[in-house]
Amino acid sequence: MNANYNTNTGLTATTTTTAPLADTGRALFACITLAIVSITTTANANAAGGPVTISSAGGKSDGVGVADGRWLGQPSRAPNWASNQYRDYAVIDSQNNGYFWDINGANFGNTVGSVWVLDSNLRPLTNVKITYVTWTNTKIRVIPRGTDPNFRFDSGAHLAVSLDKTSPTQCNARTDIRGFPLIGIIQSRGYGQCTWLIGKTRLAAKREIPPTAYATTVRISKAGEYQTTYVPAQFDCLNYSDNHVGIITSKPEALIQKDGSIKWSFTVSEMNATWDEKESSSTRAYVIGPSDAYGRRKVVSGIGSNAGMTATGCFK
Repeated sequence: MNANYNTNTGLTATTTTTAPLADTGRALFACITLAIVSITTTANANAAGGPVTISSAGGKSDGVGVADGRWLGQPSRAPNWASNQYRDYAVIDSQNNGYFWDINGANFGNTVGSVWVLDSNLRPLTNVKITYVTWTNTKIRVIPRGTDPNFRFDSGAHLAVSLDKTSPTQCNARTDIRGFPLIGIIQSRGYGQCTWLIGKTRLAAKREIPPTAYATTVRISKAGEYQTTYVPAQFDCLNYSDNHVGIITSKPEALIQKDGSIKWSFTVSEMNATWDEKESSSTRAYVIGPSDAYGRRKVVSGIGSNAGMTATGCFK
């Protein structure tokens, strides 16, 4: 249990973690970690003069894929037939504490109650930690954080504000519950995007997440070009001309041909390769020809993708 005093708001934030419940098979699991905040200044015990009411909920804009706390969906270059299932979902980042929610309404009181994220059956969701920043009678600011990078989405989620500390099970004068679909993001990379899969896979492998969506540390030559220093390796992040990314998820196997050429075979995993916001994988190869009189090798076959592109770079 950790306590932090906020000199601007006079709030002492205490974060309490509860053990998650058993997996219910939902995309988002089922319990919540809740931060309880107490007021250290003198204030009315409760300024609420009527039923608790949520009028709106917004949040941070990051200039990339999130505006007012909501996911913007597919990039602007996406075709008009592209899937865009998660557009306008409220975001929860598992890596960044800066994505706040501002909950506006009435009769929240001046004594901190509780904010809950619930599933469609109004059960508290797991692997979400709520930290309170400010609480007034008309506006609450909280920072939600996913404690599991596998957090994907929940279309039937709800947001609840209550004057009580106990988990709400129904709307009443002391609680308001509104539909609030959620999407998990990893350093601004939303679920359903190719970059989200890179973040998830690299985190699981305890590797650095690329600092930007299309960060490149090594150039990869295309067919007919002389080979660079690139050699395929597991967890390499593949850049496809700054339009798409994939990741090598198996250990490459090298085969030296009779003519001296070398063929590496491996699995490339991708997401949203066909603008469907879904994960896919395929077996790919990288082939370089035999050495010439100067010891140079030309690329025979570059690294393809389910998006119909050839890799041009890699983040190691």
